[in-house]
Amino acid sequence: MPKHSYGVEILSGDLLAVAVEALIPSHPHLRPIQETLKEALAEMRSAKDIQLTYRAAAQQATRDLEEATEKAKEASVRLHDGIRSILGIQNPQLLGFGMRPHRSARRGRFSAARDERSAHTASGGGIVPPA
Repeated sequence: MPKHSYGVEILSGDLLAVAVEALIPSHPHLRPIQETLKEALAEMRSAKDIQLTYRAAAQQATRDLEEATEKAKEASVRLHDGIRSILGIQNPQLLGFGMRPHRSARRGRFSAARDERSAHTASGGGIVPPA
């Protein structure tokens, strides 16, 4: 892992390549190393350009995926609503489309007492206190 950021490495490499130019006439053995540095800096720039291109492409692919997912969800909801409107909300055939049919309301354990109170009240017997 590099110790410096890309920008610092490029800047310091460019400065070094230019500064060593003054020493080349008296120390010609530095020329091949300077050329290697220049080539490596060019490779770094090229690799960074490719990295940015791929990053942009990946971000665009992510946006495209999110957009397609949203369209699919919206179409799925509309299709489910259409199927429910055709078959009804309690039809067991809804299971074949990955939907649960609505169950009819179940009567709870207090329904008998409720029925008794309402029958008593309807017959004119007055209000019955809850049991």
